[in-house]
Amino acid sequence: LYNIPANTAINISEEVFKRLIKNEKIVGIKDSSGDIENIKMYIRNSQERKDFSVLVGSDSKILSGLLLGADGAIAATSNILKKTDVGIYHQFLKGNIQKARELQESIEEFRRVLKLATVPSALKYCCAVIGNSVGVPKLPVLRINKDHHEEIMDVLSGYQKIEGFDIENEKK
Repeated sequence: LYNIPANTAINISEEVFKRLIKNEKIVGIKDSSGDIENIKMYIRNSQERKDFSVLVGSDSKILSGLLLGADGAIAATSNILKKTDVGIYHQFLKGNIQKARELQESIEEFRRVLKLATVPSALKYCCAVIGNSVGVPKLPVLRINKDHHEEIMDVLSGYQKIEGFDIENEKK
């Protein structure tokens, strides 16, 4: 299941979730609502299903979700910040919550520049910048405005040592 009310205008409610979780073919839910109460509710109502995973879909809530009992995250930021996002999870597993919190907070600058355009457009641009071209956005998603290229490059340069990627210096 994928709960993303910002795109669907529908939130998978507790009542509906309780019915859906009875279906053994449904093995998990990704919650991108940004509402930590939703994650709590999904965890609470799926505890009897050992084969069911609750995954955080809001990048800013990765650690919060893990602390509540979520199984992991599917994060857009991990397309670029792989080591950082995986580090949040590993530090959490080690019980090093302070380090996990620092890593969680460190993704905020990147999340900020993703909002300079649509997330798919900004992510595709960033992937190309670090040498992983995934093509241009398809309509109705527009390419990122050239006025934002320098700001995005500046932010990416702050992550390149940690993440181990090289920023290509060609004009996009």
